[in-house]
Amino acid sequence: MKTAAITTFILATTGTTLAAPSMEKRALQPFRISTLRAALYNKEHPERTRIIFGLSDPNHKFGTTCTADWTSGMGGDNKFNCSSTDYRFSFPNGINDIQKFDLSVAHVDGIESSAGKTSVHGDSWKCKTVSIPENDPAEKCEWDGTLEVKVTLST
Repeated sequence: MKTAAITTFILATTGTTLAAPSMEKRALQPFRISTLRAALYNKEHPERTRIIFGLSDPNHKFGTTCTADWTSGMGGDNKFNCSSTDYRFSFPNGINDIQKFDLSVAHVDGIESSAGKTSVHGDSWKCKTVSIPENDPAEKCEWDGTLEVKVTLST
């Protein structure tokens, strides 16, 4: 009788311990954005903007390149794939000024998802106006340095 009671108690507590979810979250390092460039193709009618950047993910020891052609009027929910489709990015508030926009970046590989958002603006933009041969941009900007995007695990 005592053996049955002890066995029942051990099984009950073991089952509870195994079923309890882990509350531990691992600390994530920020995504790093380098060689960030933006180009505006027509200053009088800013309808198309091209954004290009290198993305490093130290959490997965991986890097990729991301490029998007943003067209005026596109919704902020448009998502763009990087060259590695495990990474996506978007401009949640659109792009009205190539020197000031919000950027969301996510790692989505089916196993674990992580994401971050940052505002890209400030004195680190170095821009120049370009003479306009037919299909060249009217203004080109480059971010001076590396931009970090804080990352959290998403469910």
